[in-house]
Amino acid sequence: MKTISVREAIDLILGCVSPMSCKDIPIQDGLGFVLGEDVVCRDDVPYQDNSAMDGYAIRSQDIENASQENPVSLRALPGMIAAGEVFQEAVS
Repeated sequence: MKTISVREAIDLILGCVSPMSCKDIPIQDGLGFVLGEDVVCRDDVPYQDNSAMDGYAIRSQDIENASQENPVSLRALPGMIAAGEVFQEAVS
């Protein structure tokens, strides 16, 4: 088996492929296709900062000196916020 460099392998692969042409199709027919260009949304979605999964808020000053050699302990505030709700307390 011949050993080749990464650059040679990339050149071999790229020599065997070529870019595909793009075509417009209805979005409902897009299963199995890839985008030919970036898609950018005009509006923020969701429109507000929120998390639908578990998450945590911390203050940067509470961890600014933290490291693997110098870990810090943080106190968790109890509570639950449903998706779409706004946390009304201060993180202190």
